[in-house]
Amino acid sequence: MANEIIVGIGGAAGDGGASTGDNLSQSCARSGLNVYVYTSYQSLIRGGHSWIRLRVSDAKVTNIGDQVNVMIALNQDAMDRHLPELKAGGICVYNGDKVKPGKAPEGVQLCPLPVFELAGKDALPIMQNTVALGALTRLIGLDFSSLSSVFEHTFKKKPQVVEANITAAKAGFDFADKQYKPYALQNGQNAEISASRTPIGRNLRFILFRFSRC
Repeated sequence: MANEIIVGIGGAAGDGGASTGDNLSQSCARSGLNVYVYTSYQSLIRGGHSWIRLRVSDAKVTNIGDQVNVMIALNQDAMDRHLPELKAGGICVYNGDKVKPGKAPEGVQLCPLPVFELAGKDALPIMQNTVALGALTRLIGLDFSSLSSVFEHTFKKKPQVVEANITAAKAGFDFADKQYKPYALQNGQNAEISASRTPIGRNLRFILFRFSRC
């Protein structure tokens, strides 16, 4: 059976959830993995709910799959909507400075992040996404160098932006490493699905973006 994880990222439209999902998908591709992405959002310029699902696998994927295993809640609405969908063994990563989890399903690991402390007091609000993505990277067993290379490529003309994103992501990565247990695959092993290495550009064998209203 293939090793795979389905990740959900929820937040308000315009808050950077889509770019967070894009960064994650590119990071997975650079790790030799296959990704299928589904994005749903409300027909509002800003403020409506946005929900991104990524199915990440070491085998070919042709659909979005069923159960979300791990999620990032970027705001309270996303937490309230999607936390109940997780099952035992699932993980929820969120900004502990502003989001309250409520009652999680039994066996779900809540992973609050002290974003203000990790990103720095002068960091832009969007940096909560980067901190959370760094933490998620650790919890699902991806190599940090794949994520940092995405920032280096995306912001190659803005070295200060590259440095800020890598620093924030690494802070989240290290915090999760010390504080939380990594996601366990169905075989009981900790997630470590990034062993395959193939040339960049061939890794992302199947990506499909779909858009719909919530």
